[in-house]
Formats: sequence, C-alpha cells, structure tokens
Amino acid sequence: MKHANKMRNKKFVFDTNIWISILLNNETYFINTIVREKDIILFYCNELLSEVADVLQRPYYSK
Repeated sequence: MKHANKMRNKKFVFDTNIWISILLNNETYFINTIVREKDIILFYCNELLSEVADVLQRPYYSK
C-alpha cells in the first residue's frame, strides 16, 4: 500500500456545530480549501441544512 498515507477522496459529514462555527466566524474559505486542495467530499442532507437554519434563527445568534 504505497499511497496509504495520502488523503484521497475522504468523505466527511460536518455536524451542525461545525457548520455554525464556520459560518459565524466567516471561515467559509476553509470549506473551499479542504474540498479543492485536499480532495475531500462533504456530505449533507436536508435535515442537516434545516437544523443549521433553525439554529441560526435563535435569538442568541441574531447579533
């Protein structure tokens, strides 16, 4: 296994906490970097998108 240490087509699901952190800290460049440069595939579902949207609408995040 010559290439065992390479990160090739790794699949990730970020949970709601990770997405909230990325969005609130304006670190969306992070997503572009890992997807393009590290050959990573991000997976998500409608339930995850709904949960992120719900969390961002809470009064705590309205600032």
